[in-house]
Amino acid sequence: MHLAFPGLVSSLERGDTVAAPSTLLAAIAAEQFSQHQLSQGRETWQRPSIYSIGAWLATCWRDARFREANLPTLLAPSQEHALWLRVVEQEHPETFDASRMAYLASRAATPLAEWHIPSEGESWNEHPDGRQFQHWRRLFRSECRARSWIT
Repeated sequence: MHLAFPGLVSSLERGDTVAAPSTLLAAIAAEQFSQHQLSQGRETWQRPSIYSIGAWLATCWRDARFREANLPTLLAPSQEHALWLRVVEQEHPETFDASRMAYLASRAATPLAEWHIPSEGESWNEHPDGRQFQHWRRLFRSECRARSWIT
């Protein structure tokens, strides 16, 4: 596979950072850069600054965290899952597969955050599942605020 970005190699050689929409596209960009370096007869080169968008955001947060100590702590995916699991088990300790339910709640929360979908409103009251998720999300966000965590 090849990315249709004619300025990729020259951008990376100038030291620019590339943030790709997915880890797959980031890996393809890195491979494309490596193939170019090999075709130029180079045996070694600096690792290019190529990230998936999630990795790039985490790197930006980490860099900011080193400069400013008052920033909230960024939860790792496993920590975020553990918090969702705690919220689910706190409400429904008898649930058969609470881990899967926590995973699904986390997946549902992601587009809400990404698209700034309001977590309040009449639409949430139309179905018991929506009300339950809304309640869990409030508990999750409350815990994050109380402990100065972000996801």
